[in-house]
Amino acid sequence: MHSKPELREILYIFSPLLMYLLIYFAVSSLTEAVLWGIQEHSAAVTPGTGDPALYYAAGIFRKYICQILPTAAGCLGVRSTAIVEISAFPRKYPSVLKDSGWKTPVPENIYPVLLTSTAALAAALNVLFSILLPVSEMSAMESAFVPGLTGLILQAAFYGFFMPFSEELLFRGILFPRLDRAYGLYFAAAASSAVFGAWHGSLTQGFYAFFMGLVFALSYAWTGRITVPFALHSVCNLVIIVLEWTNAYPHICTLPWCAALFAVAAGGLWTIRISLKEEK
Repeated sequence: MHSKPELREILYIFSPLLMYLLIYFAVSSLTEAVLWGIQEHSAAVTPGTGDPALYYAAGIFRKYICQILPTAAGCLGVRSTAIVEISAFPRKYPSVLKDSGWKTPVPENIYPVLLTSTAALAAALNVLFSILLPVSEMSAMESAFVPGLTGLILQAAFYGFFMPFSEELLFRGILFPRLDRAYGLYFAAAASSAVFGAWHGSLTQGFYAFFMGLVFALSYAWTGRITVPFALHSVCNLVIIVLEWTNAYPHICTLPWCAALFAVAAGGLWTIRISLKEEK
């Protein structure tokens, strides 16, 4: 049974996420209603004259707009909290890392290794789930796929930059520091990643987001820079998009490729750990 102060603490921690959700669903409902109304009106004015290709393009456009507008509105709704949390966060962790024997500040040569190993981990997890669950639900990226160069640009802009920015703002920028202050670093990393996984709405995507969220959260803790988990998140999504767009992804969905990618990821993360533990 939680005491009232504990419940107030939990409410305080999750209130920005609740605010974001309220704004998101309100704007999403409004956007859907407006766009469907426009489509129905157009069909009524010119019945039977629709171009199937144009109709398909309009559907994809609607799908993106119905995600962009609510997400942007939600981010604007929590922007003040995000600014406060992100501004305060770097002042804490250098001392925490130093007390734990970790090298501070984080050496600049760590970042390329971190980027490479995280991208390899993202690819390895995707390959693993594809091997184990070949008939799993489509990912959000696959459901909004548009062929050709236009599709690549759309997906790269949306899933490679816009969504990583909004999700890092919410889950690492706000939720992770608040959980950390209340319950400690490693619980905060696990709990924020679990919420991040649940946010993705399916079992396979949830597990994937949980493991990647752990890396994003700890990278934020190591560096104190929100740009680091954003860059990692962005690159991971872009790697998967390019693999799918070039049709290379089915060719790496084998156990040897999976093992090799996990080896690269593990070797890189272990190298980072050893480097950060070295004496100055």
